Amino acid sequence: MILLLLPISGFAQKDTLIKKLDSLAVKKAAIGQTNNINPNAYKGAAELNLKTYFILLGSDLKQEFTKPFHMAKKDWRNFGEFAVITVALSFADKPIQKAALKLRNRNTGINNVSKYVTNFGGTYEAYTLVGLGAYGLIFKDPKIKTTTLLATQAYITGAALESVLKYLSGRTRPSF
Repeated sequence: MILLLLPISGFAQKDTLIKKLDSLAVKKAAIGQTNNINPNAYKGAAELNLKTYFILLGSDLKQEFTKPFHMAKKDWRNFGEFAVITVALSFADKPIQKAALKLRNRNTGINNVSKYVTNFGGTYEAYTLVGLGAYGLIFKDPKIKTTTLLATQAYITGAALESVLKYLSGRTRPSF
């Protein structure tokens, strides 16, 4: 049950990728990185390179998995509200799961469609990212290239947490 509550921690990130991307160009202080998030310092043509891509990806993964250890009072209140809703909905979990399996087994059309719907969260997302990346490369559009790279970071980060939570919860989709 508590595993279902972990995604709420992602709602309260203190900084964003675009702020980090812009601040990576600022010289680092002796103690750590100086973040320059002043709108006047923003470069409209911010681009990622291989080094900054992996710096941001690592930072994003770190934030995602360590956020529960750095939550503020407001974050805990949001977490509590989400927990109450999750617990309330969990009472309907088994009946909904049984009904979904019964419906899937009775109706071959739903069974066939559910296989494609499952792909929208994984395979088709990857195709979309590849398509966007190809468009950015073919038409030499730096904004699309940067957006695609940031989207792949979100995709990888989300998939990492999703995989961990699915493994720990031991649940499979009804189509399986």
